[in-house]
Amino acid sequence: MNKPDIIFFDYGQTLVGESPYDHKKGFEAVLKHAVSNPDGTDAGNIADLYLSLRKKIWDGNNANLEVHSHFLMRYITEYYNIGFDCDYDEIEQIFWDNAVEFRLQDGITELLDLLYEKNIRTAVISNIDYSENTLKRVIDRFLPRHHFEFIIASSEYIFRKPDKEIFELAIKKANLKNAENAWFIGNDEYYDAEGAAKNGFSAFWYTGSEFYTPKREPECEHTHIKHWNELIDTVKRF
Repeated sequence: MNKPDIIFFDYGQTLVGESPYDHKKGFEAVLKHAVSNPDGTDAGNIADLYLSLRKKIWDGNNANLEVHSHFLMRYITEYYNIGFDCDYDEIEQIFWDNAVEFRLQDGITELLDLLYEKNIRTAVISNIDYSENTLKRVIDRFLPRHHFEFIIASSEYIFRKPDKEIFELAIKKANLKNAENAWFIGNDEYYDAEGAAKNGFSAFWYTGSEFYTPKREPECEHTHIKHWNELIDTVKRF
């Protein structure tokens, strides 16, 4: 295995594990910042509308296109005529922090430190509807010593994995001609492993998150990683 030019990481269930969402709990925290709520709308109503809108998006013909959470929150706040004392970035951060349990993946800090020592570049490509600023804040919180050159949140670009546009953008931002000597590591067999492989990356499938159960094996050539220590041992030989 050759030393890569750069390693791209997925975020959720790869760098940081996330428990299943408790949408009502998240919106209960958000409603504490409401300065007007004339109809007395509760968190359950908001969660139901939010989930119905998400289902409409994901079940549609454009399920591989990302819809920014700010658009959904604007629709919801105007639909219920709720005013807040904070902006959409803050609302999504409050929701996220309260709707899930975050868990830093064991060994990832040591791996990132080693990659930096070995002069191996790193970056992040995440399918996520939160803003890039919000995603970066969470990554900075859990991985304060990271040296990611950039963080791509699909919310900012419409396109998402496994489509070629998001992978091509990453290669352009990394100033590479192609993905020939680039690695991509993620937990999802379809979006991450198969998406990376079909776009010319060396695909690594990480299954160490306790919050994610794979549905099947990736249908592509890939390296299976069950714990970050396995990759640490590989990188040490470079």
